[in-house]
Parts: sequence; C-alpha cells; structure tokens
Amino acid sequence: DKAYQKATLYYGFEFFNKGEYAEALTWFGKSLQFPFDEALTAQAQVWTGETLSLTGKVQESTDYYEKAIANPKAGLEVVLRARYGLGYVRYNLRQYDRALVSFREVVAKASKSDARFSDALIRLGDCQYVTKAYADAYNSYKRANDLSGPGADYALMQAGVVQGIQRKHREGIALLDQMISRYPRSVYRDEAIFQRAQLEFEGSGYQSAAAG
Repeated sequence: DKAYQKATLYYGFEFFNKGEYAEALTWFGKSLQFPFDEALTAQAQVWTGETLSLTGKVQESTDYYEKAIANPKAGLEVVLRARYGLGYVRYNLRQYDRALVSFREVVAKASKSDARFSDALIRLGDCQYVTKAYADAYNSYKRANDLSGPGADYALMQAGVVQGIQRKHREGIALLDQMISRYPRSVYRDEAIFQRAQLEFEGSGYQSAAAG
C-alpha cells in the first residue's frame, strides 16, 4: 500500500505533464486514498489543486491547496506552490484581500531566484493597488521592476500610476518616462503613454497631455 501511494502519485505526474488532466486527477485521487507518507500526501494534495484549477474547478482547488498548506509534512516547495496557486485562484475570483495574504507569503519565503518570486511581487502589488494600500503597492512594483524579470515593464508602469494616484505627479511622470524609453516594444507602452498624458493633464500640463 505504501508503494501504491507513491506509484499512483508519480503516474499522476505523467498524465499531468501530458495535459491529460482527467487521468491525472484519477491517479492523484488514488494516491490520496493511501496517506501513509504525509509528505507524499501533501504533494498529491497540491497537484490535485493545480489540476482542478487548470480545468476551471477553482472553488474545489482551494480545498486541496489549503490541505497541502496545513499538512505538517509539506516541504517548502509544496507550500510555495500551494500558496502561489491559491493566490491566483483568489485573485481570479477577485478576492483581493485574501489573495494578498497568499502572495505575501510567497514573497516572504521564496528565493529571489525562484521564477515565482517576481511574479508574486507583481500580483501582491496588484492586490495592494486594488485595496488602496498605495504606498505598499508602489514598493512591491518597484521591487519587481528592480529584479528585471518578466513583467518588469508592467511593474514600472504601475509604479508610475500609483505615484500619480498619490498626487506625486512629477515622480509618476518620471517613472512612466523610464518605462516608455526602456521598453519600446512593451505591450504596455501605449498604456504608459496614456497614463503619462493623464498625469500631465492633472498637473495642468495641457500641451504635453495633448501630445501624449
């Protein structure tokens, strides 16, 4: 039975990696029926959560993510994966105050070399932005941009927008100028130009606003 728990988990991984999610769920479920090794159980829980999330069953996935996080034998990698996945589920459900908690945990515990770190910083900034914690959002966006990873252009633009919301128009414009010049091919470049023009308008710089 102990071998069966492990073998079914690994068989589930094979189906997951091939994108055969229904089969993956079947085998992760079989593994969970034999919870001899709690560390393996934690893996089955978090990967069940991942699979359910990918197949649109986001509400069901939260139960498995939370079980993995609460599992005393779950290793750091499992906990980080569960926190990250749970953060996105709640973010997509617009439960921003709850998503914020999950992304903050990822940022607190993940290594800076972890690909999830910079993305979690950006999503943390988004949650702080939506909940109007603007100073915190600015710090999160700036930290994400300083890492120069994926999403750095978006983070820099958002940092400028947040400065504008706090009535720091010159600082916001300076950040948006940086974004426009540093990322000429960014999909957010047009948005940054528009946001810069908006800040010029709010600061009575009408000619610059019109040009933007």
